[in-house]
Amino acid sequence: MKIISSVIVATALLTSTVSAKEGDAYLGLQWYGLSGKYDVTDQITAQAIVGLWGYSGLTSVTGRINYKFKEKKHYNMYGYGSISSWSWSNSFYDETVLGFGGGAGIEYDIRGIDRNFIPLYISADIGVQVASFEHYGSFAGLGIGLGLHYKF
Repeated sequence: MKIISSVIVATALLTSTVSAKEGDAYLGLQWYGLSGKYDVTDQITAQAIVGLWGYSGLTSVTGRINYKFKEKKHYNMYGYGSISSWSWSNSFYDETVLGFGGGAGIEYDIRGIDRNFIPLYISADIGVQVASFEHYGSFAGLGIGLGLHYKF
């Protein structure tokens, strides 16, 4: 019985904590993986992306800082910097390296079309990503990303 009551109390505390910070957290998809975002301030959003590329054994975990430099009622423009852990494996090699990136994008709140819609945000960005593998070579390139996030 103590375990059940502890779980109930913990759930109530977590629920009240999350609702006290309503409007700060997002969950969704970012082009190549699962994404979570958190508004640290009005201008800075921290983002984590678990990249599930689905081919050639390539996966990544990325941390991004998005800086909103122009914010309007239903959209904002942002610049970002990222650091990633890239892993590439096959039957011969298993390698993990750090990568870096940066870019700019725009995010739109769909409630700009219909104010009764759920808090769903669409984003598009363009940026550069660089990583260097010992066995697979280096890559650097311009990438275009799309995102879809629900804001809690």
